[in-house]
Amino acid sequence: MKLDDLIADGMMNSLDERLAQYTTNLKKHHFSAAYKIRRYQNIRAASRGAKITNRFTVRRIRYALLALILAVFLLTGFTIWYTIGRFTFNIHSDHSVTYISRTLEDKEKIESIYGLPSDTGFSLTERQSNDEDVVSIYQSGDKLVTLCQMANDDVLNLNTEYSSPEEVKINDCNGIFISENDGNCGVVWIMDGYLFMLNGKIDKISLVELAETTKLEKEVENP
Repeated sequence: MKLDDLIADGMMNSLDERLAQYTTNLKKHHFSAAYKIRRYQNIRAASRGAKITNRFTVRRIRYALLALILAVFLLTGFTIWYTIGRFTFNIHSDHSVTYISRTLEDKEKIESIYGLPSDTGFSLTERQSNDEDVVSIYQSGDKLVTLCQMANDDVLNLNTEYSSPEEVKINDCNGIFISENDGNCGVVWIMDGYLFMLNGKIDKISLVELAETTKLEKEVENP
């Protein structure tokens, strides 16, 4: 036998002897019956759960699709009606229509012109008027407000898509306050038979207080 073979045999015998020393006292592990039963139950439950989840996934998708279709249907066809004072709102998904109940005192044309007094700190910068409307623009520093005076029509378009109208009182007259996402807000009310709208980028309290200062400026002269 060659020297290399003798060395190899000696190393193998040495390794076998060392391995035998470590494995002589090792016993094969046996799981208890309770553990085996519990493991079986867990595996069975997990298997059933996976089957149930897979089976209901398609059904859940169907429900989600039906819910989506129903939501689209409601958004396109559903409207909300509610009333504040003499204003009735018909809110759609993409626009709003406001109906105003008329009385015998309501004006059908402009007979008097109303405006904001100078002691409010706002000065008139521009005014346009005709038989049915008066639009006045006022400025105080960097603040701009617009006062619209209108002969009361049955229908008024207001943007109520991004806010809910709030009922307010302007000199004991019924009115509504509407805020917008861009910081602008407006108040609409009926006074002396006219429909008024004041809007600008100011806070609600200041806007309502400013609206309450609206007063008669002059009578319209007949041509």
